[in-house]
Amino acid sequence: MALTKTIAFPWPRENSTIKFRIEFFNVFNHPQFANPDTNFSSPTFGVISSTAVTPRIGQLALRLEF
Repeated sequence: MALTKTIAFPWPRENSTIKFRIEFFNVFNHPQFANPDTNFSSPTFGVISSTAVTPRIGQLALRLEF
C-alpha cells in the first residue's frame, strides 16, 4: 500500500514539485506461519515457532523534481 502527496514548489524553477511518498509492506500485519517442526524425536515436534514473512514495514521518501 502506498500513499503519495505532490506539492507545487516554485524553487529552483517555476514548475518544480516535491513528492512525498509513504509505503507499507504487509500493511495489515497478517501472520503467515512457517512449517511446524517435523523432527519426531524433538520435544517441540509439531510446534510452529516462527512466521514465514517479515512483519509490517514502512518507508518514507521525499523527492524534488525540477
